[in-house]
Amino acid sequence: MTDSGTFGQWILLSLVALSSFGVIFFRNPVHACLSFLLSLVCLAGLYLRLVAPFIAAMQILVYAGAILVMFMFVIVLFQDAYHNIEETPSGSYAPLLYPTAAAFFLTMIAMGRHFSSISLEKKSFTRKFWHSRKYRKGFIYRFFLSF
Repeated sequence: MTDSGTFGQWILLSLVALSSFGVIFFRNPVHACLSFLLSLVCLAGLYLRLVAPFIAAMQILVYAGAILVMFMFVIVLFQDAYHNIEETPSGSYAPLLYPTAAAFFLTMIAMGRHFSSISLEKKSFTRKFWHSRKYRKGFIYRFFLSF
């Protein structure tokens, strides 16, 4: 069995996942914004469960307060354009879709190969540098106390 803390976190996590899917799949932008609000509030609840009240408060104030209000303003401002989307023909050029997608995926593969070869080990230079008092004093006097 799980304790109540873990059970509460699983409930909040499932609400975040479901409301995030709602943001993606709702056709009405107001409903998508309300689903986004639910996901932000549940995420703030997860932060509270993880004993991070400042991050939870900033999540509510910044994202749910400011950014969601901006989204709603844009939706209300362009409400007429939303209804006319289906009547306007698309301006995209279909033959460029496949070469662009292929270039994107080839770039992602090349970047993945490049970054997979990077070693994540700590270099011995940094250990020697910071443990040497002479270098540490020179660094502090040169960059921080030079003003």
